[in-house]
Order: sequence, then structure tokens, then C-alpha cells
Amino acid sequence: MALPAYLSRLRGAVIFEERLLGNHADLQYDDYTVTIDKDTAERIPFVIAPNGSQSLTFVTTRGVTGKLHLIVYARSGIDLNLEFRLADASHLDIIYSYISFHNQVLKTRTDHILGENSTLKINTGIVHGGACELDERFELAGSGANLKLELLDVASGSDRATIRQNVLHDNQATVSQIDNRLIAGHLARLDYEVTGHIAKASSKSRCVQDNRGLLLGEKSVIQVEPKLLIDEFDVEARHGAAIGQVNEEEMFYMQSRGLSENEAKKLIVSGYVEPYLDKITDSKLARVLRTRIASKIAGGK
Repeated sequence: MALPAYLSRLRGAVIFEERLLGNHADLQYDDYTVTIDKDTAERIPFVIAPNGSQSLTFVTTRGVTGKLHLIVYARSGIDLNLEFRLADASHLDIIYSYISFHNQVLKTRTDHILGENSTLKINTGIVHGGACELDERFELAGSGANLKLELLDVASGSDRATIRQNVLHDNQATVSQIDNRLIAGHLARLDYEVTGHIAKASSKSRCVQDNRGLLLGEKSVIQVEPKLLIDEFDVEARHGAAIGQVNEEEMFYMQSRGLSENEAKKLIVSGYVEPYLDKITDSKLARVLRTRIASKIAGGK
């Protein structure tokens, strides 16, 4: 099954299946390792569409600023391992788009190791069919390392997601912020385990978690288990989780202003969805993702 045109024709894209098929961005590639050794003014689309299991490593050199859009396209069940190693004073901005289909199992493990004064910014969108298992690990190894993660998960039908996010603060003055936005319709179930660990000798560090879930079906389930493990003094750590159905007072207010029930619900949901979609610069890809998300929200497979 060939890649759809909206992915295979992305301008400046790197295409990877069982092997590297195209490298229009001229990234350094050797033995399943991608090296980002120069600043990228424009975001580089990196399409990963393996059959079965696959591993890739991404490395930044010192002081470089890189921008990637990693598109994981699961035509069948996959088992993917991604590792990121950020050198000191490097900055990496990643958009993840996970696209999978009904009755498929998407398993992904990501490991991110951040050097001194490095910055990692991630915006993740999961629009899956079937089962999604995602294990994300972040090690803030160098002092001053900074992580910001924003995630959107949209599920419906009988979709299932098991997501584990683990952040280890292993040096002084490290900062992490996780914001999860979760939407479950019909019979979908989303299970999230979010753990922040501030290790000894990691003073002046800050660890923040925020989880919000929107239930669009009477039998849909969102379960979030936030955890904080603090082994050091002089740190800031907090977490929160708010999960519920569409707010009736908000619905009443918007309907009193002339919106229908469906229009009001779409407006509320857009507050979860649009911040992610607004970051997709390719118009065709954004249109496809928007259509798939709208279908999920409406209850389609």
C-alpha cells in the first residue's frame, strides 16, 4: 500500500519506510541515525511508515536549532522506537502526527535525553483507529534543560489508548511542563499515566503537569493517573486533572446566543483541537487531519 499523495508529495520531506526512500531536506543519515547539525529555518517533514518493527535515532549537535514534523503513518500494526539525543545548548521543536487506522495496533516508544541548557518543545497529535500504545520518556540530564510537551488525543468508536509519560529531572534548574488534552467519544477509552520525578541534587527544578479530558459519549472513559516523585528540596512541582462532559452552562450560554447544540459542542471542542492544528503549516496535511478529527468527534471510525 503506497503512501497517500498528501504525504508522498510534502515539500522538502524525508520519507522513511523499512529504509530511507527520500531525503529532500539533505539531513545527515547513516545507519538509522539522523543528525541535525545545522539550523533549520523551515520545519522538515519526516514521514515514518514502517511495516512491523523499526528503530531510529535523532541527534542534534551543540548549539543547533532544529524543527521537525514527524508523521507516523501506520498502514498496519507497527512497533516503533525513536530516540532523541540533544547536545548542550541545542534546541529542537517537534510536531508529532500519529495517524493509524481501524483495527490496527500502533506501539511507539520514544526516549529523549536533554543536555545542558538544551530545549525540547513537542506538540503531539494522536488521531488513531484501534489501539495506540505510547511510552514517552524524557531525561533532563543537563542543568538548565527545558521540556515543554503539549498533546492532543482524539478517539471514538472502540478506540483504545494506553499512554505513559515519564519525566526525570536529573540535574539542577531543569524545567518540564506537560499539557494533555484528551477527547473520547462513544465507547473509546484513554488511559494515561503521567509521572514526574525530581531526583536528588536537582534543586531549583520545576515540574508541572496539566491534564484535561472531554467525554463526548455516555460510555466513553478517560482515566488519568498523575504522579510526582520528589527527592529534593527547593523545587516546584504540581499536577492537575480535570475530566468531564461538555459543560451544560457553557452550552446553554452559547445556545442562548443563537448557536445550535451541535454548533455549540463543536466550538467547545475546537478549544482542544485548534491549538494543535494551527501549527500544521502544510495546508493539505492540515485539511486531512482536520477532516479525520472531525469524523472522530462526530463518532466515525
